[in-house]
Amino acid sequence: MIPIPEARGHSNLWLWASGFLCLWTLLFIGNPFFFDTVLYARQADWFLQSGFTSLILPEDIDAGHPPFFALYLASAWWLGGQAVWVSHLCMLPACILLGWGIAKLIETFFAKEYQYSALILTLCEPTLLAQSSLVANDIVLVSGAFLAFAGIHNQRPHWLGMGMLLSAAVSLRGMMLWPVLGIYILLFHRPLLKRFQMILIPLLWIVPLGLWLLFHYWQTGWLTRPVSANWSSQHNFTDLDGIVHNILSIGFRFVDHGRIYIGLILFWFVWQYRGLVVYKLHPLLGLILIGVGVHILWFLPFQNPPGHRYFLTWYLLILIFLGVMIFQYLPNAKRLWLSCIVVLISGHAWVYPDSIAKGWDSSLAYLPWSSLRSEAVSYMKQQAIRPSQVGSSFPLLHAGRYTHLNGEAWQFGEKDLNKQVYILYSNLCSGFSDEEIVTLEKYWDVEAHWGIWPVRFILYRNPEQIPSMPSGEEMANLVNC
Repeated sequence: MIPIPEARGHSNLWLWASGFLCLWTLLFIGNPFFFDTVLYARQADWFLQSGFTSLILPEDIDAGHPPFFALYLASAWWLGGQAVWVSHLCMLPACILLGWGIAKLIETFFAKEYQYSALILTLCEPTLLAQSSLVANDIVLVSGAFLAFAGIHNQRPHWLGMGMLLSAAVSLRGMMLWPVLGIYILLFHRPLLKRFQMILIPLLWIVPLGLWLLFHYWQTGWLTRPVSANWSSQHNFTDLDGIVHNILSIGFRFVDHGRIYIGLILFWFVWQYRGLVVYKLHPLLGLILIGVGVHILWFLPFQNPPGHRYFLTWYLLILIFLGVMIFQYLPNAKRLWLSCIVVLISGHAWVYPDSIAKGWDSSLAYLPWSSLRSEAVSYMKQQAIRPSQVGSSFPLLHAGRYTHLNGEAWQFGEKDLNKQVYILYSNLCSGFSDEEIVTLEKYWDVEAHWGIWPVRFILYRNPEQIPSMPSGEEMANLVNC
């Protein structure tokens, strides 16, 4: 094994990393909740409206994850007001911690002259930039992971324990980090096992989470598998075809948004220098293989395929390892480094045909959705189209009171082409089957459309149904909702 060098850091490297992530978050301070992040807005709203009287969420919004991210948001709203900008400010501590953790890892594996180049390459990761533009618990999860990595490399048991607790306190996926860290220590940092505090202190840090899980089980009767139909299906086991589909889905995650170029370069490096990189396994490569392997084994048996953001920690580590390869073996390869940055930036423009599901919350291509939704809702109000007449699909089903925190109650129902007069379709929606898309295009009339690329909305009207006109009271409600 290649020994890990001593940290050779710039004292202000973490300031540049954290400062960039904070400024990037502030750039999108008015950006509403989107995709899966809306769940945490709903949970936080419940905490706030209920007066923090219980830590147990209602079944319909309890997805099984510890509720502490939503509780954190609700506390901030209680202090600063229930607003999107307050929510984005809540992300700044996680941005600072993540920037610090990335800088610490770069300082560990790079000579001083290459550290800023490695940092720039890492911060260009498309899913990192997309998630940093949202109020996203995955940024907190990843910041905890990098804090734990720093704890191992700097032999700081409290850092390791805090990182383990922070990651798991916002998502059950954070607990998957625990066996990864254990295997990594066993294979690459075995001397740490002889230090009693490196084992005991991290275990003490995660005791509160264990107590929470027991309390949740005592109150609800279930541990991690929700009883609500909204979430329980995601925990069902799949068949062989489903496992194959999951394998293909995971593979797609690692080549999407320009990562295929990164992967090909890394494959060339690992093959070209296999005697140094593989046979004497580099610690970073080892950590990546352990982490990705554990996550794949965990996700394969379940019906719900993992999203792009589930692997954000490993995307970042892959870019850091790529930097190690470039600057260790090709120290003058600035063109290769620059080409990687260009391809990663181009990842925000990787939009596929409608029949191919896309991780819209994992690149900045999703950004036009908010203004297009506002245009669509304004049109429907002008045309006296009631939301009860309109069907759509995730992620367009949430009311503005949860996405924009503006009190708007306008909400569409789940699509049913046999009953609804109007269907609001968008290429954001992965819930439309290929058959439904063809039916809408061939047999339904286009009432209106907004946007062209990368996001578009189309309001279809069933030509065989005549929409009823709303009453005067309903008209007033349409304008005010």
